[in-house]
Amino acid sequence: MKRTLIVLVSTVVLVAGCRAEAEGLKDTEAAVALAESFMEILGSEEGGVQAAFDEIAPCWPIGGQEVGTMVMQTIQTRPLLEERYGERLGHLLISQEKVADTVLRLVYLERFEYSALRWSFYFYRTSDGWIVNTMHWDDQIMLLFGNAPLPLQQ
Repeated sequence: MKRTLIVLVSTVVLVAGCRAEAEGLKDTEAAVALAESFMEILGSEEGGVQAAFDEIAPCWPIGGQEVGTMVMQTIQTRPLLEERYGERLGHLLISQEKVADTVLRLVYLERFEYSALRWSFYFYRTSDGWIVNTMHWDDQIMLLFGNAPLPLQQ
């Protein structure tokens, strides 16, 4: 049986020319609370995707077009996720890693009946506090195991 794996990737990276007035978060606990709030809102009723991105926007110094693109891709993909992966069951914080008290990575698993998505949040410490630097989501859950090989593309 041939199984096709659809890779659902949406990445936004901080780029030159982005707005610089992001609100800094006081500490890593506040960053975790923001990511947790994002994941909670994401799984809420209709409109959760837009509301989740609205929640994180004040701490994310990228322009509206990049965020708008990620929001639209996520909104368009959610019905496909329910069709293929079943009902959303919740989320779990899988890992929290800090590098040199400058970069914080939070990895969440968004659980569905038949599979899961991996959400990664990267925060960067500025003189004003922790800001969202990058977000990424995909269905490559095998990468939660470190050096796991990617599946063969067919």
